[in-house]
Amino acid sequence: ANQYLDSIFSWAGIFGRIEISLIALFILFFILKLKQKILVLFLFSVMHAIELFLKLFIERSGPPFEFYRYQVGENLVDSYSLPGSYPSGHGARSTFVFLILLHQVVSSKKLSFTQKNIILSLALPIFIATIVSKVYLGEHWMSDVLGGILLGLTSSLVVYGVSFISFKKLS
Repeated sequence: ANQYLDSIFSWAGIFGRIEISLIALFILFFILKLKQKILVLFLFSVMHAIELFLKLFIERSGPPFEFYRYQVGENLVDSYSLPGSYPSGHGARSTFVFLILLHQVVSSKKLSFTQKNIILSLALPIFIATIVSKVYLGEHWMSDVLGGILLGLTSSLVVYGVSFISFKKLS
């Protein structure tokens, strides 16, 4: 066990928490002028509800406690704990937020190429560290995290699918 990595990944895992994910979405709303605010918040909420539903009804235990290596104080640990482990909510939320950010940055006409590269160079390692942290710290199995990534990916694709269809009808 490497306490240095345990600490780094414990802090990285915070980025997938619901409070941090919502703060990131609200920052995107103001900084990048995200036009689909209501749709994004609605699908973020639906995604979270699906995650909770699946955790309640899919009887899947997380890794045994002996694998658990979380190093951050208890006051920063998620305020609720459900019996199921599948899918990873951190995986779903961090994927959703990262993909919304990715789309907004890449499609932005206001940001220069250099600014886009800086933003994505900061966001990508945080996203990867958040995903890896859940398995590394023994909080989830890899399949739980992959399920969360799939849920976040699907939810973000729905945002842009609905937006594309809506904007096409308007023109």
